[in-house]
Amino acid sequence: MRKLSQIFLLLTIFLMAGSIFTSKSFSMENEEGALNVVALGDSITYGWNLEQDRSKPSVKAFPYLISENAAVTNISYPGWTSTQLLDHMKTLPHVIPSLQEADVVTLNIGSNDLLQAAGIQKILAGGVPVAPTPEMEQKIAAASAQLAVNLQEILTMIKSQTDVPIILYNVYNPFGPSAEPFPASLHLLGEQITKNVNEQVINPIAYHSGALVADANSAFSGQQNQYIIPGDIHPNETGHIVLAGIASEILASLQPDPQPESGWLFNGGNWYYIEKGNKVKGFYQMPDGLTYYFDKTGAMQTSWVYDRGQWYFFDNKSGVMVTGWKQYKNKWYYLNKMDGSMETGWLLENGKWYYLDPKSGAKKNGWVQDKNKWYYLELKSGAMETGWIQDRYGKWYLLNQRTGAMETGWVKDKNKWYYLDLKSGAMKTGWLLDNNKWYFLDFRSGSMKTGWHKVYAKWYYFYGSGSMASNTKIDGYKVGRDGAWIK
Repeated sequence: MRKLSQIFLLLTIFLMAGSIFTSKSFSMENEEGALNVVALGDSITYGWNLEQDRSKPSVKAFPYLISENAAVTNISYPGWTSTQLLDHMKTLPHVIPSLQEADVVTLNIGSNDLLQAAGIQKILAGGVPVAPTPEMEQKIAAASAQLAVNLQEILTMIKSQTDVPIILYNVYNPFGPSAEPFPASLHLLGEQITKNVNEQVINPIAYHSGALVADANSAFSGQQNQYIIPGDIHPNETGHIVLAGIASEILASLQPDPQPESGWLFNGGNWYYIEKGNKVKGFYQMPDGLTYYFDKTGAMQTSWVYDRGQWYFFDNKSGVMVTGWKQYKNKWYYLNKMDGSMETGWLLENGKWYYLDPKSGAKKNGWVQDKNKWYYLELKSGAMETGWIQDRYGKWYLLNQRTGAMETGWVKDKNKWYYLDLKSGAMKTGWLLDNNKWYFLDFRSGSMKTGWHKVYAKWYYFYGSGSMASNTKIDGYKVGRDGAWIK
C-alpha cells in the first residue's frame, strides 16, 4: 500500500503540471553532424523522476539515448494529453523550425489521455481491487477516439514540414503482474486498455500515415519491475535505454547496406547490381552470359517486363532472362532464343509449327483461324496438325500437308477425290449435289465413286469425273432420269 500511495502522489503532481509550460521544456543541441531528434510527448519523453532537477527534460530520457550524437529538441511536459501537445505544437514558435531541421521525429503520447479517462487517481486512492465499469469503458472509449483524432492531426502537421522517419511509440502497461488482489486488478485493467488502444488506434494510424511503430508495450510486458521506477509509473534509466533501443533498431533498419564498388547489393527487399559504383539499369548481361533487367531505380525485376515495345520474362527467383518455352499460370509462351523477346504468331520449333496468340503470346491449341484460313493445333502439345484428323464428334477434316490449312471443296488425296464442306471443312459422305451434278461419296471413307456403284439396292453409274449418268445408256444398260438402272 505504501508504493501505491507513492504512485498516487506522483500522478497528482504530473497531471497538475500539465497546465504549466515554460521554455525550459526545450533542450536543443545543434552540433554539426549530429542526429537531429525532435521528441514530442509527455512525462515519459520528458524523463520525469530520472533526476532531482525536474525543471527541464532529463538527458537520461530515451530521446537523448537514440544516438551517441543525438541533438534533441524535446517538446514535452509531464501531464500532457494529446490535446495539450497538439495545442502547444500549434502555438510554440520553435516547433515548425525544429521539424524542418529534423532527421527523425519521435512521438510518445496518449498515456495521460487514458489514465485520466480511467480515473486512475481515484482508483489508487481507494486501494481496492477494480474492474472496468460501463461508465469507465465509455470514458476510455471517448478518450481513445479523441486520441485518434489528435494523433492524426499531429502526424499531418509533422508530415507537412518534413518527410523524415516518424517513430510512434505505442502505450505500455505500467502495472506489472502481481499475486496481490489490488495490484493484480490494476495489471488486468492496464492490459485491457493498452491492448485496445494499441490495436484500434496506434497501429492503424501508424499504418495509414507511414509512421513506424515502436513497440514499447511488448518490451515492457512482464518486465515492469526492471523497467519502471519503484512506486512510480515512469520508466527508470534501464527502461529509457530500452525505449531508445527500440528507436535505434528502427533507424538502423532504414539505413541502406554499404554499397559495393561493383557486384550484387541487396537493400530494402530488392537486388541491385553495382558497376563502377553506379547502379545498373535496363538490360544487363553478366560476364557468365546471363541477362538481367533493372528498372529505373536499379532494382532487379522478375516475371514479365515490357521494354521498347516487347515483352520479356525474367525468372521469378533468380531474375535471369528466360528463353525458349516458358509456362506461366497454366499457359505456355515462347521467348526468342537470341534476345528473349516474346514471340507471337507462327513459330517453327524443332521442325514443328506452333501458333502464339498475336496479343498475349500464349500458345494456342485446337482450331485457330489466321488470315481467313483454319488450322488445327494438337490439344496437348499445340503442334500444328497436317493430313486427316477426326474431331470428337467423329467428323473428318483434311489439313494441307504443306501449310496445315484446312481444305475445302474438292480435294485429291492419294489418287482419290474427297469433298470438304465449303464452310466447316468437314468431309462429306453419301450423295452430293455440286454445280447441278450428283456425286456419290463413300459412306465410310468419303472417297468419290466412279463406275457402277450400288446404293440402297439400286445401281448407278458415275463417270470418271464422278458425276452421275442419267437418261442414257451405259454399257448397253439404260439409266433413268434419277440415274438408277432401269431393268
